[in-house]
Amino acid sequence: MACAHISGMVAAAKLAVETGRTNGSISSGQHHAKYATGDGFCTFNGLALAAKRALHSGTRQVLIIDTDAHCAGGTH
Repeated sequence: MACAHISGMVAAAKLAVETGRTNGSISSGQHHAKYATGDGFCTFNGLALAAKRALHSGTRQVLIIDTDAHCAGGTH
């Protein structure tokens, strides 16, 4: 499950970079995990990994809009 969520987030970022269009994923993003630890049942932070993928592909800025009631968890 964690691999599927993370893969969806990274694929959405990759497609956005390749096409220059806004993109997203309907997966939860596993956004509660922090830099060095999991948290809130999240193993990895898919939003952070997707942003990192976009930045490594030449994107200069990434905007993450997280409307979750937990205020982003580890994505601050």
